[in-house]
Amino acid sequence: MIIGTILSLFILTILFYLCRKTSCRRRKSFEIRTHLTDLPAETFAEESVDVPASQNSPNGFDRSKLYAKIKKDLLYGRLWKSYQGQPKSWTQDGLTFYLAKPEDYDDVMAISQDIYGGNDYLPHRYHYWMTEPGRVVIIARRGKKLVALESGLLVDGGETVIAEGLRVCPKERGWGLSGVILRFVDGYIKKVYPNVKTKRLTRGDDPGPEKLRKFTLLARRSVLSLLGDSEGFNSFVSGLQEKLVVSDETNSSRPLVPVKDLDALKAFLFDSDLSSRLQLPGGAIIQDWEPLKLMESNLHILARRNLTWFVDGSGGKPLFMSFHTPPYPIPYNGGSLCFNIDLYGMETTLAKKALTTHLNSVKSEIQGLVLVHIYMHQTLWKDLKQFCEGHDTVKQSKNFWEQLFLEKEL
Repeated sequence: MIIGTILSLFILTILFYLCRKTSCRRRKSFEIRTHLTDLPAETFAEESVDVPASQNSPNGFDRSKLYAKIKKDLLYGRLWKSYQGQPKSWTQDGLTFYLAKPEDYDDVMAISQDIYGGNDYLPHRYHYWMTEPGRVVIIARRGKKLVALESGLLVDGGETVIAEGLRVCPKERGWGLSGVILRFVDGYIKKVYPNVKTKRLTRGDDPGPEKLRKFTLLARRSVLSLLGDSEGFNSFVSGLQEKLVVSDETNSSRPLVPVKDLDALKAFLFDSDLSSRLQLPGGAIIQDWEPLKLMESNLHILARRNLTWFVDGSGGKPLFMSFHTPPYPIPYNGGSLCFNIDLYGMETTLAKKALTTHLNSVKSEIQGLVLVHIYMHQTLWKDLKQFCEGHDTVKQSKNFWEQLFLEKEL
């Protein structure tokens, strides 16, 4: 009887010990998983990591050592810094700055009246900017009212930021607010991306020597702007093709050929003397106002733009290159299309052929009113202007103007 009682107590003691040990293990696992869920969701998009509990803690789990492991882990270094140190808003000069979100779209559009003379690309690109790799979009609010926006795109392997999209609420213009948000964005970029050394931008007006002295002027490009509608667009393109035939320029020994293969494009762009041969502005190509050095890391940006390329296909060392951005909607005149063509090189005959080829390739996409902007070396502007004259429905929409390419140290 006594022996049976002792055996029963011994068995109960063993069962109690096993149950408590199992419970402790579950509690450790639960604590670890609970604290891991505090990390940003994108942490787990790259790799799943099992972190063992510390054996030195009385409770079996040391939170500080878990976080120390994450901090040291190279894979999560950037995410940890963002998680640990980045607030959701910043207050400065009576304004509160935020990283823009998709739901800010209507407020952004409300301050964008008459931006760029109706040629504003942001209504079309805003939501893409929200997810574009390397893109930072900052908005400023005074109270609840959105009053300014500025954006930066990291390029050149993370060493350069391109400033884009600056706008200020109409009632706040002329009071220095643009300078406030520009300084804030510059400071934010330097803090979050310390490898950035240079800020670049393009602008369509000459602000004068006082403002230009803050920058290095790398280049000027001439711009020819045309305005027409879809009804006359086809006949306009046909007229340009006839002019080429009459002048016998279609039979030139230097044909233009499309470039669709990324490897072929890479071989062409990375030719060591391409920049001097084509007189590239500031040694870069400017794609729809975004200046990019000829670097492999920038090819990914160009690939995302869905560009159509043509190059001088005569063999040897090409003397001309061009591309266009697909037509996109802009607010001009209540709703129009914008079509941008970038020409590189100084051969007039090839420039005329390239312009005609690009216009012909999109004529089926043109609906309603269209604004065409052609960016080129200064020596081409007069000849191309004359080449495009003489049509009733597609005409020059703006006198001679220029695109300025600027740079400064950040």
